[in-house]
Amino acid sequence: MYTLLVVDDEMFTRKGIIKKVPTEPDGISEVLEARDGKEGLAIAQYSPVDIVLSDVRMPRMDGIKMCQEIRRLYPDCVIIFLSGYSDKEYLRSAISMQALQYIDKPVDTGALQEALSQAVSYCNEIRYSRKFVREANRKRLARLLLSSPPSNGQLAVALSESGHTYEDFRDSLTVIFQFLPGPDASDEKLGFHDTLEQCQEMISEIIRNKHLPFLITDYRENHLILHFLSTPDRMVSSFSRAFWENLMREISEKTAAYPHFVSIGPIVSSPEEIYRSYNAAAINLQTLFYTGINSISFADEMPTDSYSMSQELLDAIKQTIHNGEQEKCFRMLKELEESFRSHPGTLISNTKENFYRLLSWLISYVKNKTGSDVLDTENYLWELISSANTLDELISFTRNYISLSFDAMQSGREASVSVLIKNTIIDNYQNPDLDIQFLSDRLNLSVSYLSFLFKQETGSTINHYMNEYRIWKAKELLVNTNRKIADISDAVGFANQNYFAKTFKKLAGCSPSVYRDLHVEG
Repeated sequence: MYTLLVVDDEMFTRKGIIKKVPTEPDGISEVLEARDGKEGLAIAQYSPVDIVLSDVRMPRMDGIKMCQEIRRLYPDCVIIFLSGYSDKEYLRSAISMQALQYIDKPVDTGALQEALSQAVSYCNEIRYSRKFVREANRKRLARLLLSSPPSNGQLAVALSESGHTYEDFRDSLTVIFQFLPGPDASDEKLGFHDTLEQCQEMISEIIRNKHLPFLITDYRENHLILHFLSTPDRMVSSFSRAFWENLMREISEKTAAYPHFVSIGPIVSSPEEIYRSYNAAAINLQTLFYTGINSISFADEMPTDSYSMSQELLDAIKQTIHNGEQEKCFRMLKELEESFRSHPGTLISNTKENFYRLLSWLISYVKNKTGSDVLDTENYLWELISSANTLDELISFTRNYISLSFDAMQSGREASVSVLIKNTIIDNYQNPDLDIQFLSDRLNLSVSYLSFLFKQETGSTINHYMNEYRIWKAKELLVNTNRKIADISDAVGFANQNYFAKTFKKLAGCSPSVYRDLHVEG
């Protein structure tokens, strides 16, 4: 299947290596040999090679120069260098060759065969991943078109490598999917990169089923960018606005488990203008802060009006808190919410600054009334506010904070969200439905608010604490009972036994059965 070229000016070394080369139909099927770099290059010029095993220092042409020339002929060729101790400095110039291996002389049979086995594996990957090369070029093209008009030469190369033509972009539009981090984004099972990959696969499948030409790529850590293209018989502009809205809604419903925004850019008439469609969609994203999670918007709907909380309203809210009028305070907070929601042109930073004004005052006021910071949030209030992805989240934890502040002022003691969460977990750890949403519903506090404050107060995530407590209870059952491991998994609230075993091993350092053997006498 693959051709190996062995190049070494020492005949006995060269012949010895060739005898040790394992030849087989699915691996190295042909072995060529040369006495030096010049002869090796000549052979490669008339006989394609897949793997080169070459000495470094040779007369007439050294191995590095030869491999540089062979790489121009065969860019995917795998290179393995042979070198003696005295060649170490010489090899520094070979770094740019990206050689697969450097084998020391005298050549050890095991090292040689291991290097050749790796080379064959690499060749297999190259051969079987050819279909992905064009996809990588398509992603590269998709990114190239986002920032500014590329040069004609740069664009021509990118189009050619991706299999597209200029005509494909004579009528196109760009859509941005912005995915938002979950409440426990630091938890490994919520890996954001994995989320983007899963969503990209789901989105691509839906669009392919519609027989629509498109490019898709990830961008700026949490964005998926879609370019919809024309075909000779069907222009992007021939589809109605309702078509694009329904398509985006179908995709949004499919990816609803992963919070996101969808912003649809305007139609443009050439690849050089795609960045305009992208920029318009990117600017429009900010309006979706006010409409909520999984919302969809067209960039041409971008409003310009803005709103800012007046000093009079701020003073009125302060007065309700001073008077202990909690329900009236909440009604005024609702009015404030509606004012911001009806002015989606307001900069998000300005909106958050308005809420910061209110909550920073509230912290000081409650501290004076109770003698302590109610939720110990004074030092990271702005971080808490900045973490809000939507106006809904901002309103939710503002309402939660006001509610807990009223409770603290009435009871005269400090509240602690982390203690409430821990107690609820302890009381419900056997329930397989116990998760962050369960805690949110039980404590009447938003998911984002719970997650943020628990992390700030404890340095850990809710999921991590929940798993730690359940595994701790599992350890007790393993040591003190004869119950089956499957029963113990159920007893501590794990709906999936495999996930229980994986979590147990991660936290305890061994499997449940090994733990029992180590801690149960006799």
